[in-house]
Amino acid sequence: MRRCSICILPEVYPNISFDEKGECNFCKTHQKIQFLGKSKLKEDLLKNKKDKGKYDCLVPVSGGKDSTFVLYQMSKVYQMRVLAFNYDNRLTHPQAQENVRKIVNYLGVDLVIKKNKKQKKYMAINLRAYLRKPSVGMIPMLCTGCRYGIIGNAFNIAKEYDIPMIIIGWSPIEDTPFKEVYLKDNGNSVIGGLLRNLIKNPAYIRPNNMIGAVKDYYHSYQQVKDWNIVLKMLHPNVKLIQFYDYVPYNPDEIENIVERELSWETPDKKDSWQFDCKIKLLQNYFYEKELGFTATDCYLSAMVREGFISRSEALERLKYSKQNKDKKLNQLHEFLKDINMEDLIFYFS
Repeated sequence: MRRCSICILPEVYPNISFDEKGECNFCKTHQKIQFLGKSKLKEDLLKNKKDKGKYDCLVPVSGGKDSTFVLYQMSKVYQMRVLAFNYDNRLTHPQAQENVRKIVNYLGVDLVIKKNKKQKKYMAINLRAYLRKPSVGMIPMLCTGCRYGIIGNAFNIAKEYDIPMIIIGWSPIEDTPFKEVYLKDNGNSVIGGLLRNLIKNPAYIRPNNMIGAVKDYYHSYQQVKDWNIVLKMLHPNVKLIQFYDYVPYNPDEIENIVERELSWETPDKKDSWQFDCKIKLLQNYFYEKELGFTATDCYLSAMVREGFISRSEALERLKYSKQNKDKKLNQLHEFLKDINMEDLIFYFS
C-alpha cells in the first residue's frame, strides 16, 4: 500500500492526494502546533484559582499516560489542590484501573469515581446494530456514553464541589478527523449522517441510546475544543483548561516521566496508546477490516509531522501494532465474553 513519503498516511485515507514527490496534502498544509507555554499556564491557573473551597482544580484521569501526566503536573509541579475524577464504564483495562488507584495514593490526592453500568448496554445495542448493517461512519457509536461520561460528569462534579477549573489531557495529535468524514459523506454533516444511518438501520434506535448519543455529541472533544455555545450555556461557571494547549505533547517523553516518577505501567510498552479502553480494540478491528487503516495511522503520522518520531520509526511502530493478529483476536474474544456477548465471537476471526 502506498503511503505518504513524509508521514505514513495510506493512499486509502479519505480525501488524501500526493504530489510528484509522494508528499500528501495533509503534510503540505500542516502547521506545527503553537503552544501557549508554561508561563501562560501558570498565569491562567493562578487567575482562575479561588481562595475558598477545598480544591483548586479537577483532573479527569483514566489510567493512561496522558491524563496521569496531567494529574502529576497539577499536583506536584504546579502545587494545585487537586480532586481526581475517574469515569468507570466497566469497559476499561484492569491495568488502567490499577494505575489510577496506585497513582492517586502516591500523590495523596482525593478521588471521585463515577460508575456507569449502562454503557455496556449501549455498546451491546450498537455492536449488534453495526453487525446487522455495517457502516464505517457508525463505528464511533460503540463509544456512546464515554464522552459525556468523562466531560459531562467532570463538570457536574466541579459544580458539586465548587471547583473553578477542570484540567483535561487531550491533545490535537490524538485527533482522528477521518471518523467524521465517513459520517458526513452519508449526510453532508455529522448530524445528517447520523440521522441517515438511523433511518437505514433502526436497530440503533433505543430512547436511552439516542439520548446518550446526543449528550456525547455536545460533549465530544471537538465540541470541547471549539467550546461551542451549548457548552457555554450548560457550564458557565467552570473554566476548562486543555493542558496540552500549553505544554508540548510528546507521548514518548510523557510515558518515560510517568514510569519513572509514578511507576505507571502498561501491558505493552511498544504499543501503549489508548490501551486503557477495551472498546478501542473492537473499533480498530472494524477500521482495519473495512478501511485498511486505523486511528493509529493518524496518531503516528501526527507525531511525525510534529517531529517527535521519524517516519521509519512510525512505520516500525505501525508494523508492530498490526502484528500478533491471533493475540489481538484472543483479547477481543475475551472482551466479548466479559460483556456476555459470546454469541458474536464467530464474527471475529
